[in-house]
Amino acid sequence: MFRFAKRVNNESEDMVLFKAKKSTVQLHLFFWHLFAAVGLWYVICGKPWTPWFMGGDGDFVNGFVNMPFSPIDTDGYYFGLILLGHPLQESISHFFIKEKEPEFYEMGMHHLAHLSLASCYMFANVIPIGSLIAFVHDASDVPGSLTKFFHLSGYDVPWAALALMTTQVFWFYGRLLCLPMLMKELHRLNYGPGREHL
Repeated sequence: MFRFAKRVNNESEDMVLFKAKKSTVQLHLFFWHLFAAVGLWYVICGKPWTPWFMGGDGDFVNGFVNMPFSPIDTDGYYFGLILLGHPLQESISHFFIKEKEPEFYEMGMHHLAHLSLASCYMFANVIPIGSLIAFVHDASDVPGSLTKFFHLSGYDVPWAALALMTTQVFWFYGRLLCLPMLMKELHRLNYGPGREHL
């Protein structure tokens, strides 16, 4: 049995085992999000549509020329199919395998939304924006899962605290700066001058 979790405040053996089990789930998610983030970085790196604030030197508009008949970004498409396995497995497990928990309906909505987003951007051939948004989310989830792993294992200080601070930095830059800037680029693409050539 997984036994490295620390006992905190005279916790029962059952609670220690419960936390150990939950921590292994978070460790698995850490490695999954790390794999996804590294793969998505490979997908967006050097592409002509990756904007400067995401580490590129391209123009976001380049990913939408001649839509919806623009050439498919094969890197993003094939890696997107790999990533689609995670929300598909989570949805099937949630609705048909796991026991119902109090947050069943909320998590059901989350899984269906994740599954829709992970599939529709490929099938609608908007792979540039889908890959950029997926990268922002997975990159910030890497330290987030690590934070939960250390907390459940009883290593709140210093490891969980350090991972939490890293998560806050990733969330602030990725989800509070990059995502709104991507939405601004989409707005410029749809309503800005010169869109008639797209």
